Amino acid sequence: MRPLPQAALALLLLALPARAGEGGVDPGPDFVPDKAVEAGVDFVPATAATPLLVGRAADADGAARIAAELGDAFAFCSAIADRTYVADCVGAYVEWVAERLPATGDYAAMRDTLADAARRIDAIVEQSRDPARPRGVARSTGPAPREAPRPLRPVTPAAAEPAVAAVAAVVEDAQLTLLLSADEGSPTRSLAFQEVATSLDEGITLLLSA
Repeated sequence: MRPLPQAALALLLLALPARAGEGGVDPGPDFVPDKAVEAGVDFVPATAATPLLVGRAADADGAARIAAELGDAFAFCSAIADRTYVADCVGAYVEWVAERLPATGDYAAMRDTLADAARRIDAIVEQSRDPARPRGVARSTGPAPREAPRPLRPVTPAAAEPAVAAVAAVVEDAQLTLLLSADEGSPTRSLAFQEVATSLDEGITLLLSA
């Protein structure tokens, strides 16, 4: 993961009313800003619509793209001032990365590991979800704006930090699984898995230190 220079990044957390039914969100005619914060991180991320362009065979370029995307995602989510949305932000990005990895070949085990982590994070968020508050869209402003892959669910204020800690534990499990998987296959595959595992480790640090 490339180092993150210290610069100001504005994040907007925009509240959206939920539609009746599972998973739907009605943005309405206008987005209403809920809060703008200054965060001491800066990055140049891919947008949520950008594919990872990773082939089935592990290589240094593919591993670097995956590690960078995860690293940027952890920086983005950790910078959200309202911590009740952080857990679901991480889950949304882990799921997004997993869905864009090949289902066969060297990265299949990585895809499975990240997909499992995303499911576990989803369960954490659902268990502590705040039914009285709407989903929200997390956005960064500036020359390289970023938006979370989907509207985010808040947990209750009392559950915010426990949920983040639980998410960090899930990410740590995924990191250890990738390190164990790194012992299998070619040296190139091993290095790829180690690089992505390192990005998860750095992400844990960001989550717990924010």
